[in-house]
Parts: sequence; C-alpha cells; structure tokens
Amino acid sequence: ESALSDIVCLIVAMSFLESFDSGSINADSILVNILVTMLASFSIGVVFGYLWIVILKKWLTNMANSMFTTFALAFIIYGLTNLLGMNGGMAILAFGIAAANFNISPLAKRSMAERAADMALSDNDRNFYSEIVFILQTYFFVYIGISIRFNHWYSLLAGAIFVALAFITRYFTMSLTSKEGIAKRDRRLMRILGPKGLVAAVLASLPLQWAQSTHQSPDIVEACQTIQDVAYAVVLFSIITCSVLVIITEKKQGDATEQPENKATVPAAEAPEVQQQYADTADDW
Repeated sequence: ESALSDIVCLIVAMSFLESFDSGSINADSILVNILVTMLASFSIGVVFGYLWIVILKKWLTNMANSMFTTFALAFIIYGLTNLLGMNGGMAILAFGIAAANFNISPLAKRSMAERAADMALSDNDRNFYSEIVFILQTYFFVYIGISIRFNHWYSLLAGAIFVALAFITRYFTMSLTSKEGIAKRDRRLMRILGPKGLVAAVLASLPLQWAQSTHQSPDIVEACQTIQDVAYAVVLFSIITCSVLVIITEKKQGDATEQPENKATVPAAEAPEVQQQYADTADDW
C-alpha cells in the first residue's frame, strides 16, 4: 500500500507539473500519460530485475562488495528511465520486486527448473539494503526538521487539521474493508498506520523548486513555500500521531493477553485437592 500509493502520487504530481509548464490542463492527456508512464516504467524495471538477478547470482556472487553493485545499477536504471521520459521511481520499485521474487516466478521455474531456488536474494542482502534505506531516511528527516518553519503557526495548524482528517478517514475506511480473515490486532494497526514520509516531503518541495527555477513572482514563490511548510507539518504530526497510537494499541494488546493468565488461579492438577479442602471446611461448619 505504501509503495504503490507513493509511486502513484509521484506520477500524478509530475503530470500536473508538466501540465503547468505547458500552460493547459487536460484530464484525458493526464490520465493517458499516467497509465503509459506506469506501464512503461514497470516494464523497464521488471526486465532489468530479471536480468540482474541472473547476472548477480552467476558471476558476481563471489566478488568483493558485490552488494553495492545492485545500488549502482539502481541509480543507472533511475537515470535511464527519466531520460526516456518515464518515472524512475516506478522502475526502481519494479526492479526490486522482480529481483526479489525471481526464484518463484513462472519464468524462472520454466527456464531453470530446480536451479530457480538458488536465484534468490539472501538474508544478508536484504538486511544490508534495509540498513542503507534506514540511513538515507534518517538524514532526510533531519533535513525536514531543519526546513520546518515554526514561526508560521498557520502552516502548522493546517498540517494538524489535515492529519486529523486523514486518520479519521482511514479509521472508518479500514473498519469497513478489513472485517473478515484478519486478526483483531492487525485490524487495529491497519487503522492507525498512516504516517507520511519521504514521498510527501519530496512532492511538497517540487512546486517551490519549479517557482524558483522558472523565476516566478514573489507571491507565487511564497505560496509554493507555504505548500512545502504545510506538507512538512503533515509529515511531522502524522509520524508523531502514528507513533503514539501504535504504543497505545500495543499496550492494550498486551493487557488483553495478560488477563486470561490472571483468571487461571487454580491449576487443573490441583483442582481435586482444593475441592476436598472446601468439602472439609463445609463439614466443620
């Protein structure tokens, strides 16, 4: 959900910016552009992902620092896709999906048979990529914290209102669509896991970059700066709200699991002896 929504938002925002540059907004052309961009970018990523996992496992496994070669190729794919007028983010997403799931794909099972199981990313590779992503996210959020202007209280207020509306809408939406086949704890988490992150911050900075690069009037630049401030406030408040709600939900879940243990005061093996004690006490009375 997070990956797909971020990519779709990025493609839609870029399509609108291109329409602004052309001076006209056509809904049909924007929709066609979005569909073509998504399909072409996804196809490029899948092709590179399938080819790369075969090359990586056959010839580069024993090479020193081979894990960095995947990152290098990701940058190349991103640049080439953007040069072709497509979306690099969608291509990279498809590249990761194809490379990580090549061993279970029909193509691998038909062409490689029993060797298909060897064409999978190891746990070390996945952990390494996860750590790199965590480091990049950390530095980016530091940049967001530096860029937030707390002297513009109206931007912070608008961000808080948007976050409240988003979480309320998500609560009712998830309550309606996640009733059957999902554990109670998972349903609770699905209702509150709605933080905004990197893509929201990147999209918020695009209008300001466009206004500054095209030398727009000071009023337009200030309006674009306000858009960025509100989006950064949304990122800040959504993360704080989500973190607090997750802590509360997990605490409630822990209390619920402890209650059945407290109710079982008498083990089954000791039950006859306890009943005999009650009988003896009754006789004394």
